[in-house]
Amino acid sequence: MQKLLEKLENLEDELLSNTAFINISYFKDQIKVKILTKHNTTILCDTEEESNAVIERLKSEYRDLLILDEKGIIS
Repeated sequence: MQKLLEKLENLEDELLSNTAFINISYFKDQIKVKILTKHNTTILCDTEEESNAVIERLKSEYRDLLILDEKGIIS
């Protein structure tokens, strides 16, 4: 979990805008959270809890956030 938070903190420094698109997909036994900004980043989460923590952190960082999963738009 600490590595996930560090990766998110590093991502903050690279952003030029306050808008991001998040794509959630499932890869083998992991949840892939792809953050689409100027510098695309992919975070692999082992559990739904980790995935939700990443998404909640992103919600607090971005004014405009569009989250997509395999079923469609979440928010």
